Amino acid sequence: MSKITFEFNLPEEDSEFEACANARNLATILWDLDQWLQEDQHMEMIPAWEVRSLIREKLRERGMTWECVIWK
Repeated sequence: MSKITFEFNLPEEDSEFEACANARNLATILWDLDQWLQEDQHMEMIPAWEVRSLIREKLRERGMTWECVIWK
């Protein structure tokens, strides 16, 4: 079985580490968002604020913020 090892120079690369550590949670949030949009496909338009609100809610549910998933 193959293995991959990621190395980070902490604390300098802390934001990179956080983004990688939270990648699976972010993928789940994107999946949830995709399913939500699919359920509401009968709607002509969904306001951007509503999509943003859902993303932030999903992040909060997992104890995350945007700072946990983006590199600075």
